[in-house]
This record gives sequence, C-alpha cells and structure tokens, in this order.
Amino acid sequence: MKIYGLLSDFAPVRQDASRIVISFDLQRVDDEHCTWHEVCFYKKQNPSLSNEQIKATIIAYINDCIKKNITEGFVWNGIKVPLSTTDQTNYKRVLDLASQTKSANLPCDFWFGTSDEPVKQTFENVADLRQFWLAADAHINKCIAEGKEFKASFDWSPYKI
Repeated sequence: MKIYGLLSDFAPVRQDASRIVISFDLQRVDDEHCTWHEVCFYKKQNPSLSNEQIKATIIAYINDCIKKNITEGFVWNGIKVPLSTTDQTNYKRVLDLASQTKSANLPCDFWFGTSDEPVKQTFENVADLRQFWLAADAHINKCIAEGKEFKASFDWSPYKI
C-alpha cells in the first residue's frame, strides 16, 4: 500500500495497541510532502516481529510490486498491454508457431487495452509480432533489473529490532 502525506518524522517500524507497521522507500515529493510504502501486521497474529520477518516482508512486498509493474505497466504503441504469465505464454507461443510455420497461423488477433476500453491488435506478419514480443520482453527485463537494484541498495539499518 502506497501512502502519501506530509513530510514529518518517519519511523520505519511503528507499533500501536493493535498493529505493527513497517514503512519503507520514503520519497520526497516537494518540501512538505512525501510518499512511502507501508505493510501492517496485526498483533493478534504477530505479537512481535524479528529482523528476518521484517526483511522477508519488505522483500515480498517489493517482489509483488515488480510483478505488478510487469503485468500492468507495459504500453506498446500507446496501448496498455496485459502481461500476466498466461498472456506472456500466449504471445510467445503465437510468435514461435508463426516463426516455425512460415506464418501459417497469421494473421492473429490479440486484445489489448483495458476491460473498459479493449483494443484489437492484429498481427499479420512475423516481423511485427517479433517486434512486439521483443518490446514486451525488454519491459519485463527492465522491471526485474530495477527491482533487483532496489533490493540491493536497500538500507536495512533502520529496521534493526
């Protein structure tokens, strides 16, 4: 969950009567405002957290953000393209089949955009399909690399309990 608020004292781990809150990735928006991410634990299920649990929670959250960026963040030719694991498999399968059969399975239609505004995209040749897949693959690799870089540069020192 991303939080927006006033820039004030930032406590990476906070507790109140019912929950433990882990906050991270404080980003200054301007002189008064900032954003950060928060993960909450209810004390009934987790009366106390270890350093390992805090680290595992933050890493899991970052991994979820990476997956979300991959699946929801790809835009191709100005159109939002879904990239769930199933979508990726389908796009790659069609490209592989087109490459192996000299385009016998083309033209092929995919639906991009959102459920509210679907956009039909027809691929008529292998070159266009390959260009699309290479752009999707580059997006996936970029999201993974950015996530790895973020995790590698993460400062764990404020999270010592």
